[in-house]
Amino acid sequence: MNRNIWIFITVTLFGFVATVLPVAAQQKISVRTMALSEIESDPLFFTTTGDEKWVPVDWSRRQPSMPAVTFAQEGVLPLFRMEMDPDGKSAYKVAHPVKIPAGAKEILLFAWMVEGKLQLQPVDDDFLGKQHNRWLLINFSSKEIAFRVGDESKPILLKSKASKLYTINVDENKPATILGQARIRGTEPKLFYSSYFPVKAGRRTIVIFTDDGDKIRTKLVADLFPRDENPRQ
Repeated sequence: MNRNIWIFITVTLFGFVATVLPVAAQQKISVRTMALSEIESDPLFFTTTGDEKWVPVDWSRRQPSMPAVTFAQEGVLPLFRMEMDPDGKSAYKVAHPVKIPAGAKEILLFAWMVEGKLQLQPVDDDFLGKQHNRWLLINFSSKEIAFRVGDESKPILLKSKASKLYTINVDENKPATILGQARIRGTEPKLFYSSYFPVKAGRRTIVIFTDDGDKIRTKLVADLFPRDENPRQ
């Protein structure tokens, strides 16, 4: 085989690899967003697979946004900002590359402000499965938390700065006792949260734990399932 053929094969293979690898590294992902504080930031955008290519990110504090289907590249989800190029034309440029959990197909992206800077934290989720008993627990606090929903459910231990999907043993449209324990101002676990909460059909619950001085603040978010057909399809 002569030298020209070797050059042709090498160039062809290099071009094939350069073309295929970025596509293979893409990961289709469903993203929802929610704010933990008032967000003071320039508008951010997703590039999506729908009819509208650029969709503004919704930072609601009340409940998560509707799912937006987009792509992560090599485990990184880009959030874009509209900027002006040197010619005075507007263009979308990456403002925040967000590293997502390995293997995640759905994430809930939280945002909050610290000293004027936007903080972002993605959490692996399973919202599109539409399971009322599949709660999402997110521990942003500095303490390890023991948590249980209903008398028949197994308790779960949630480490600091961790999140877990928690399957509760409670039927739809039934009330359940909710208990949370942690070591607060001492070495013995103490009850910091107790409530009686309805477990309703058509939704699941997100539980968010945050520090409040040396205490723990607990927020329950009613996460309503979409009424349309299964978004996985």
